[in-house]
Amino acid sequence: MIVSEAYLRIPTALSPGEKRELGAVMLRIAENAGREFFTRYEVRLIGEAVIEDGSSKLWVRIRTSAIVLLGLAGSYGTARSGIEYIWKDGKVAAEWMADQLERSLPDHPEDRRRRAPAAARLLRLFERVEAGEISAADATKRAEEILREYREDADTITAVVAQLRHEFASIQANKPIRPNQTARTSLGRPPTPIRTGNRLSVFRDPRTGQIRFVEE
Repeated sequence: MIVSEAYLRIPTALSPGEKRELGAVMLRIAENAGREFFTRYEVRLIGEAVIEDGSSKLWVRIRTSAIVLLGLAGSYGTARSGIEYIWKDGKVAAEWMADQLERSLPDHPEDRRRRAPAAARLLRLFERVEAGEISAADATKRAEEILREYREDADTITAVVAQLRHEFASIQANKPIRPNQTARTSLGRPPTPIRTGNRLSVFRDPRTGQIRFVEE
């Protein structure tokens, strides 16, 4: 799952060589941020950089396995508390990554965003259950969909969803769910795909440790 993400857009169209050079810089920024801001997480962190053509769109990301939620639940009492820590750390890391990336760009960014996507989406499910907008069962279903979207493996999804199901079920809603409301609101808005043009993904091969460039 993506625990931290910085997004910047610049008006400049980059050449293939410029994209690769910038992508390698972005990957180093992500890896440095993972070491700097996620020291308490006893799971492997993965840096990733994505550059999309057009007015160049740039993503610097830090990913990790959702299994981290079980470890944080053991440390902080609940997975929800762990998710809140991930959200805070992810936002701070994203701000730092955006600052570092901006210094390496040929133009001033037209748009700049800092996010902790996975944590924000999971926390929203807890808030919706509390508000009586969705049931614990619907929140569990949506959490599983989010983890599948992030391509977590089956064993991780099973273990994490079991913990989240338990915590969703323990929530006392502030107001009862209205009849037929669940069907309208349980899934929310579908995620917006980020790919609209040619894209370069940059990451480190876990087997060789070498930087890989994948164009789509």
